[in-house]
Amino acid sequence: MPSGATAQHSESQEAEAKAVEDEMAQVCGALNATTGRLVLLIARALESGACEGTGIHSPEQWVAWKCGVSGGRARRLVAIARRLSELPETLGALQAGELSEDQVAVVCRRAPAYADAQVATLARHTTVSQLTRTLRRYTWAPKPGDADKEEEEEGKPEEAEARRVDFGTTEEGGWRLSALLPPDEGALVERALEAARRALVEEAQVERPTWADALLAMADRSLGAAAAGRPQRDRHLVVVHLRGDEHGPNANLHGGPRLPDALRRLLGCDGRVRPMAEVAGVAL
Repeated sequence: MPSGATAQHSESQEAEAKAVEDEMAQVCGALNATTGRLVLLIARALESGACEGTGIHSPEQWVAWKCGVSGGRARRLVAIARRLSELPETLGALQAGELSEDQVAVVCRRAPAYADAQVATLARHTTVSQLTRTLRRYTWAPKPGDADKEEEEEGKPEEAEARRVDFGTTEEGGWRLSALLPPDEGALVERALEAARRALVEEAQVERPTWADALLAMADRSLGAAAAGRPQRDRHLVVVHLRGDEHGPNANLHGGPRLPDALRRLLGCDGRVRPMAEVAGVAL
């Protein structure tokens, strides 16, 4: 190719690249601003309780349901919304389209409220990976004024440690459980799991029981103790709605997700079943 033609081709490529990059910047800016609006709505739902209701176990589950996003993204959006009032500069940059959801998620996860403006400025000039590495390695100084308050805090009762349990269904149709407890309470739960796993071995129910087996054994024994006066077969009833349509049979947990076909067939063949007819959700 002649040198003149080569130069012309190179200029054409550069012009095309610039046009694509400029349009991508506009689209990403609009996407970021839209995400900022979504975060505001989630924060509003958290404050008003709009994300609560029958069958809803957590705000994250509600966001995943209403927004059609994965559980991981729902947790990230809720985490950002929870820090809305603490990080006005960072979240303002998101709403202005200057920062992406991923960048803001890193800031919300790792930056203290008093460093909001500085970290927002840093985030505008770094990639997500660079921002993550920088904030992970940074040792934050005490919040200005904290030293002056130390004497005032003497003698005050310590704040209760974080305690939470979250559970719900996943986008794949499974069920997840997450807990955060103080060390002493966590040790109590761990002891109970260990005891349940040992009991499974001693009773020869499972040759090599997992922690999941132990957790299920704990649940089974707890329900059995609570319903000791009821017939054995009635103690642990789980309601499954079975329907048939033009696409074949399908089953849903009561107030829960649709069961995978393999699990539906297993319960129908090998489970202890008490059939109950219903019309429009009302048992006959």
